[in-house]
Amino acid sequence: MEEGGRDNVLHELAQQAKHGDEDALERLLTDTEIKNVIYGLANKMVGRDNADDVYQEVCLRIYQKIRVWQERSKITTWIYALTKNICRNFVKKAQRENKKARDWSVIVISDREAREHDEPEQFRIVLKQERTEIIRDALGELGERCNQMLTLYFFKRLPKHEIMKVVGLQKSFFSKKWNACFKALRRKTQKIMKKQRKK
Repeated sequence: MEEGGRDNVLHELAQQAKHGDEDALERLLTDTEIKNVIYGLANKMVGRDNADDVYQEVCLRIYQKIRVWQERSKITTWIYALTKNICRNFVKKAQRENKKARDWSVIVISDREAREHDEPEQFRIVLKQERTEIIRDALGELGERCNQMLTLYFFKRLPKHEIMKVVGLQKSFFSKKWNACFKALRRKTQKIMKKQRKK
């Protein structure tokens, strides 16, 4: 389908959603092009690990605000602007939390290596020597399988495909377990850091 035709389809879905058609709204939110707009920007601004949270927030905001969408603009343009604002708020919130931490950096656990050319607001892995103890403590509070997988990743430097072989999980199950382990590790590290700041 040509770009103009695709724009028309999305425009029509958005119009229907604006007038209360919940089925049209669901189709709009799960449309591949719309998801690409949201995830593409979220990955750049807040990192891949936080993109799902941004997507959920954008979907909620679209649900709340679709009635005020000005039909003169493309729906993808409107959603892009909405996503950008949500990402900026996400970054500001993280920066406020980081400021409260004083000399502690907010540890954002990610399986994406930081690059020198990342934008200043891009979250980066914090794995300096003084932080590794926090990560080790957090790993100790996770289940045996998560501990094994993430220890191999952070401290043995094995790539994901090799870890999958070591733990003997099928690819689809491994991916779900991998993501769940990273989320659990992020929660544990933040919890440990809060305790240490109170001392």
